[in-house]
Amino acid sequence: MTVGVVGERDLAELLELVRGYLDFYEVDPPDEGLLAMSRVLLADPLNEGEQLIARSAAGGACGFATVF
Repeated sequence: MTVGVVGERDLAELLELVRGYLDFYEVDPPDEGLLAMSRVLLADPLNEGEQLIARSAAGGACGFATVF
């Protein structure tokens, strides 16, 4: 397993993981809002925070963390 900082190319896979997390908690914000939040973090990680994505040995996304 590897863990890295989310980049623009990771957003589609990240969205799937975040959606699963939100489904568990029975909340349903729009995908556009979730992607907008991720892009804010990408644009200014020092002031806004960052997201991390975990990948299995095969390369598939399997976990995430958001640090504000």
